[in-house]
Amino acid sequence: MDTFLLILCFVVVILIYFFPTIIAFGRKHNYKWLILILNLFGATGITWLIALVWAVWPRDDFLN
Repeated sequence: MDTFLLILCFVVVILIYFFPTIIAFGRKHNYKWLILILNLFGATGITWLIALVWAVWPRDDFLN
């Protein structure tokens, strides 16, 4: 049971960490690959927040 809980917690943490990337790919964001790279290499909370804001920001084609 402890192993299952450990794996479950690990999966939840990974999903939360890649949440900006999941949003960007789900919304077909123009810069989804850059958001992925920023999310992947930005291990601090600040870069995670930047990636999240960028992922939910309106796409360029919606602004025009």
